[in-house]
Amino acid sequence: MQLERTNTIKQKLNIWTHLLNGDYEENQDNTPQDRIKLILARYHAECGKWNNGLNQKAVASWLAGLALNVDYYYIDITRRVASWNGGTVDQLTSKQYNTICDNWWNILASRFIELDSISKKNIERLGEVL
Repeated sequence: MQLERTNTIKQKLNIWTHLLNGDYEENQDNTPQDRIKLILARYHAECGKWNNGLNQKAVASWLAGLALNVDYYYIDITRRVASWNGGTVDQLTSKQYNTICDNWWNILASRFIELDSISKKNIERLGEVL
């Protein structure tokens, strides 16, 4: 299976949606913009005193600690990424499977950081996807 790069608009929207839907249940009725603010506020409250701003390593560590309800088990991670690419886990090569699992938290972290500086146009587009 050919995997689409994670920096395409389609994959960014998939990842942003996954992150925002991983927020607490009581926040699910909020707009995407409000959820972004709440998630960022929680990150800064939990990690801000140790990290100046958002850096990928700190965010990846925070997310890996299950700060949001995102896929954690390798089978769930690879299923999700395969479905985002129009396939199934069975179609992944072992190299693709390992690459996905090895990079999952860093990919989520880089897209999470983008949410902090995302343009108004993309936030509205993200709202359409949700």
